[in-house]
Amino acid sequence: MKKVLILLFFISGTIFAQETEFKITNEGYTRYVVEEIAEKKQNEIYDKVLDWALVTYKNPDRAITVKKENEYIRINSAYAGNTYIIEVAVKDEKYKFSLITFEGHSGSISVSLMDVRNMLNKEGKVKWIYGGHQNFIDYFNTLNKRLKDFILNNIEVSKQDW
Repeated sequence: MKKVLILLFFISGTIFAQETEFKITNEGYTRYVVEEIAEKKQNEIYDKVLDWALVTYKNPDRAITVKKENEYIRINSAYAGNTYIIEVAVKDEKYKFSLITFEGHSGSISVSLMDVRNMLNKEGKVKWIYGGHQNFIDYFNTLNKRLKDFILNNIEVSKQDW
């Protein structure tokens, strides 16, 4: 009986665990991560996400494509010649950072990098041919870390007195 309870506890923990970092798997990229933000209400987190987008993107009016107040913000931008769309959805004490699309461009051809599969070798490491994809994953993890730091450290958008 004790073994059954331990097994059920382990299975339930893995089923309900949420990713906190983007990763490469044989199914492709992690689609989203969830970050806990203790003691912050949904509207506070939303306001900080919006402030972060305003100071992070060079042309925020063009980058922010959708704003549903106190629910989510969608951002369309580029990294290393590839375009992406991310969405940050908010709830009390957490947010969900989703990678909606990520496309590579070469000449007139666009390819969804979200559809790449079987990128890991038998040892579970990224195959050398897909080495550049790890840079993309690192970029999105860094972007998410900067967002979380921005929210947690109460960084204000610059308000200069004139």
